Amino acid sequence: PLFYEADQLNYLYKLSKKSKTICYTAYNHRFEPSILLLKKKIEEEKFSNLYNCKMFYGNGTASLVKNSPWKDKKTFGVLSDIGSHLIDLCLFWFGKNVVDLKLINLNKFENSSPDFANFIIYYKNSFYVECKMTYCMWKNDFTLDLFSENHTCHLNTLVKWGVSSFETRQRVYPSGLPKIKTKY
Repeated sequence: PLFYEADQLNYLYKLSKKSKTICYTAYNHRFEPSILLLKKKIEEEKFSNLYNCKMFYGNGTASLVKNSPWKDKKTFGVLSDIGSHLIDLCLFWFGKNVVDLKLINLNKFENSSPDFANFIIYYKNSFYVECKMTYCMWKNDFTLDLFSENHTCHLNTLVKWGVSSFETRQRVYPSGLPKIKTKY
């Protein structure tokens, strides 16, 4: 993530302009097939009247972070590393109408910097996203549950870690078994 002070960002900007290059923060998860599919479904309004979303992103790098000469020193740890991806995905999927971001907890279980965090992003229309992340997950994992008036969506993704799944459930009134579609 691009976490720098204003003078450092200005220096990077000038350096980039002088050398005719582009400075870009690579939020690579945007290009995962299931991430793009969810974006498409939201844009097609398959998920109208959103209620809430819950995301979890974990990887088992606590020991690697602890042994890093720079990663565990005076940083926001998992919050800036993994949390920045979750924030980016929220902006990518749900837009920029954010009204608040509240940090719920920030823990240091195995590292000097935070290795577990939880925050909530609130949007204008009372929609909110719960984000949980950790370095203390012994199998890399990314899951999402999105709830709306007529559909839910359930992702287990990031294909570099194995098989992904994308499931949608369409509501059947008044309270029947939903129509389930699974991809991947």
